[in-house]
Amino acid sequence: MLDQIVELIGDIFPAGDDSQPVEFQDSRFGRLIFRDEYSWFEGSFELPETGDTVDLFLDSAPEAPNQASIDRAKQITDEWPQRRSTILARITDNLLDLYNKEWRKLDESDEGPLDAGRFSDRLSLCSLAIDSEQFVTLGFHADGMFTDHGVTATVSTEDEIDAWVD
Repeated sequence: MLDQIVELIGDIFPAGDDSQPVEFQDSRFGRLIFRDEYSWFEGSFELPETGDTVDLFLDSAPEAPNQASIDRAKQITDEWPQRRSTILARITDNLLDLYNKEWRKLDESDEGPLDAGRFSDRLSLCSLAIDSEQFVTLGFHADGMFTDHGVTATVSTEDEIDAWVD
């Protein structure tokens, strides 16, 4: 009888998971922790040019981050100074008119219609995600231009870029 009571208590109040999270140390990105519920490693790093902190997410198995994903993230960050203008131009092409015609009136710091330069200056990279196919998703803070929404840009393995408001 006592065994049944202990088993019932165990079913009602299961013991917590005392296992330590899987961690990986990368020379560029530092400490990456596996998040089982998402099947990815996550961490953060600082962009040298801006000092902005960027959250990093790498789809992966729990043993260690996929090396191809780490290499793709390093490629993107190494090439960021050159890629940044191309990506921001694509975001601007996709969203500047939308901002000026629809969202500008909701922007607390509305200074009138923005030109491409002022629009892209208000975007800051905040996340970099690489999926198992090496597809890149970049998240940007939008400085209130789209109220509480950010901007997402994707870069395919063929370097095709798309962008939208989250």
